[in-house]
Amino acid sequence: MISSAPVVYGDISDNKDLMDHVNRSAKMLSMAANNFNFGLRAYYYSLAVLTWTIHPFVFMATTCVVVYILYIREFSSSSLAELKGSNDSKNRKTLVDYHLI
Repeated sequence: MISSAPVVYGDISDNKDLMDHVNRSAKMLSMAANNFNFGLRAYYYSLAVLTWTIHPFVFMATTCVVVYILYIREFSSSSLAELKGSNDSKNRKTLVDYHLI
């Protein structure tokens, strides 16, 4: 998708082909990320299903643990804090602070 982007020289704000390509690429990447996320969730729940062979109560407990972990990763992640622009994210070091970029 990146290598098929139209070549633009000069001002890119008036280039309709480029903006259409950018919008299509963004939608495609968003769909890919959602499918990847659903696949990971299916994997986590499949590990919980494997405990059903041990005992149903172990399965229920493991499912609750998986739900809790996914909830924490979804709603308490550092990525979400960064998107929200919370004050905690301003105290974290960035790649520039580590002189990586």
